[in-house]
Amino acid sequence: MKAIKAIYKYQLGEGACVVGRYEILMPRGAKILSVENQNNTCVIYAIVSTEEKKERHIFYAYPTGAPIQPKGKFLGTIMFYEDYDMGDITKRYSISVTHIFHHREYLWEKLIRLFKKSGGG
Repeated sequence: MKAIKAIYKYQLGEGACVVGRYEILMPRGAKILSVENQNNTCVIYAIVSTEEKKERHIFYAYPTGAPIQPKGKFLGTIMFYEDYDMGDITKRYSISVTHIFHHREYLWEKLIRLFKKSGGG
């Protein structure tokens, strides 16, 4: 039976203040297509095989000007906005800019994490 592929959307964090490390379980072999701002929420689109087992994907979000330790592949820059109603005019202002990196957890990293969790090292 041929694996069924689909484009799935994953939400990264809550709202416009996306900063830090995020873990998302995605089907093995997921191919990240893009990272976007959708209604002031960071979303990630990926092509996935719906029949595959899930694996951990790690995303790092850094605001502009902050110190970074980038891991993985740079996905893109997201701008978040806020609209201000000024009577007859509504103005849109950028409230934050976030840069997203993607890192898939590899087997050796998973083994180290499990070893540390079990009390080793």
